[in-house]
Amino acid sequence: MQRVAEEKSREHVQTSSMTDGKSPLAISVLSEKWPERLKIPNFENFDGTGCPESHVTKYYNKMVLLDVSDIILCKTFPTTLSDTAQRWYNSLKARSIATWRQLNKEFLIRFFRNIPRKRSYEELYMCKQGEGETLRAYIERFNNEAMKIEHLNNKTVVQALKKGTRMGVLGDKLCSKKPKTYHKVMAVAHKCINIDDGRRQKTSEAPRKEESKGSTS
Repeated sequence: MQRVAEEKSREHVQTSSMTDGKSPLAISVLSEKWPERLKIPNFENFDGTGCPESHVTKYYNKMVLLDVSDIILCKTFPTTLSDTAQRWYNSLKARSIATWRQLNKEFLIRFFRNIPRKRSYEELYMCKQGEGETLRAYIERFNNEAMKIEHLNNKTVVQALKKGTRMGVLGDKLCSKKPKTYHKVMAVAHKCINIDDGRRQKTSEAPRKEESKGSTS
């Protein structure tokens, strides 16, 4: 059964690559013999609306574990495309793709508008805690913004957080603790979140206690 599945897998890639003799893949790619016992992993299809960099990264990371050649990367990649992306691939000039690097480049150029814009540290400094906003909600927003920044600098994160929060205790603790990693920064923040939650709970309970006293007198 496994052998049958592997043969079908090979046939599917080879057939889809050579349909009508108009494949974008070069003859040197199409003529490469399919490796014995190679089973293609399952991939989430790219339809032209997601991030192309993310799709290529996931595809490559799975395929590289199989120790496949550059040519197999070219042969298999089209099977991960659908809808707009598949139509784009089919529209490429016949026999024009000879290497994985070339196919990858063409793919990223076509769908580059879908690549999320890289965030800057300036935008992190603009992430400030709103009036009446809980520290929990603010830290969640701050964390989401920070995760969008490449090569995150911990010193900058601490400065941005100190400037952005309305809770003085958080700023004081960041100064005294001097956390060296982002994980430790968030650990300090979460301790302050518990403090903030406790304060807000006491504040909300105070009027009810007063009402309760009034009703019993």
